[in-house]
Amino acid sequence: MEQKNCAKKFILVIILLMLLDAVKCEEDDSEELKRKIDPVFIMPNDEIFIRSVNDNCFVTCNGSDIHWEYPNGTTVDSKKGRIYVEDFSTLGSQAQSLRLIFDTIDENDNGKWTCVGNIDRKSFTMSVYVPIEFEPLQQEISVKEHENVTLNCVAYGNPQPTIHWSFKSISILELEKKLTSHFIKKKDSLFIKNIGRHHSGEYTCKAVQMTFKSITDMKELAIQLNVEYPPEILYSNRSKVNGKLENLVYTKYAVANSTVKLICEADSNPLPTFLWYHNGKKMSHHHINNTDFFSELTVNFHSNNTFGDYKCIARNILNQTSMQIKIIEGKRPEPPHTISLIGSGDKILDIYVGSNMLDPNDPLAITHYRFELVCKDDFVKNNFEWKDPFYEEKEAKINVSYTLINLKPNTTYIVRIAARNVIGLSDWAPMKEFSTLANEPIRNGCISNFSNIYIYLIVVAVALATKNQTGESNE
Repeated sequence: MEQKNCAKKFILVIILLMLLDAVKCEEDDSEELKRKIDPVFIMPNDEIFIRSVNDNCFVTCNGSDIHWEYPNGTTVDSKKGRIYVEDFSTLGSQAQSLRLIFDTIDENDNGKWTCVGNIDRKSFTMSVYVPIEFEPLQQEISVKEHENVTLNCVAYGNPQPTIHWSFKSISILELEKKLTSHFIKKKDSLFIKNIGRHHSGEYTCKAVQMTFKSITDMKELAIQLNVEYPPEILYSNRSKVNGKLENLVYTKYAVANSTVKLICEADSNPLPTFLWYHNGKKMSHHHINNTDFFSELTVNFHSNNTFGDYKCIARNILNQTSMQIKIIEGKRPEPPHTISLIGSGDKILDIYVGSNMLDPNDPLAITHYRFELVCKDDFVKNNFEWKDPFYEEKEAKINVSYTLINLKPNTTYIVRIAARNVIGLSDWAPMKEFSTLANEPIRNGCISNFSNIYIYLIVVAVALATKNQTGESNE
């Protein structure tokens, strides 16, 4: 009897367990069905929202028993403020419509925002775009030559901008290939080693923001670099001694009662100031014309006291340098003593010129001859006035003739010649009258066509040799 009762109880327990399991399965099926018919939706349904600071926007969530959560997981329950929620559910509807409103977007709003329902959730990522802003910095920098300098450029924004440098519109990356010993890019700064005066100019810091491999924004900041260096004379008689530039005395010649302009040019930063001295005494009452890098002293040599040593000093706050010019009284050359026609052609005249001042060791020796020609017919028409001549200067040499080309055939020319040295031109030698030929073959030592140039040169050589032999026999 007792065993029968135990069996009945056991059977009842089994039946109860089966009933409980059936109820649970039914509840699970109900939840699964509910999950299928009651999801959460957000609109717009973009996974990433890109917005700018101070923009406004809203995102709507539809579902049952829903709420919005901050990126840190706390519930957005404010009904007003910068970020708040507003219920737009339809009366009588089981579905909710809850709007997340950003009245003013802040860069701290970056992150994942989630709409949570009782059985589902949906999220979107807010990416707040922050425009590029540069940190205030010194935009004009002065540095001395041969020093090192670092140019800084700090830019903020979201996405974080990258920095690119350029110098006078040329990328530093390109310059580094040529000047690797000078430019070194360090993160956002640019280091310039052993800076030279040629590094002066405008450097550009370009900040670039990239989003999904495309440029979002780009801004530039210019930095002016001013390299300071002492004066350097640009125009003077200088030579290298043991690898260093040394000043030498620059000699110039002048004649009495003439005017000479002395030039002193220097490069420096800051700009140089110029001072002139004559025989050790500062000059202040003379005609001195100064510009930024240039000084011109006009000297009237009216007496022997005007000659002597002139010194130009160029200086700035870093240092000074000088140039000395020794003015010596000289004389212009004598005009040529011999002018003769060696040969002629239809378009050329070959003229021998003889002078006494051709010693190469003489600083006042003749250096050039100036030839001037006018057609005789024009000379007569102009009442024997010298107008619009054809002219040419040729280097003076010993025992050579000088060929004038591109002349008119069968034309008589009036020719005058003067000698030049470092001081200037001599007086004109007496005028000569020479004629070109009329397109005829060689005759009487003359040539009519350049195709016969070799024969012509032989004729000239023979004529010069004969002239030299004649001169020696006379001596």
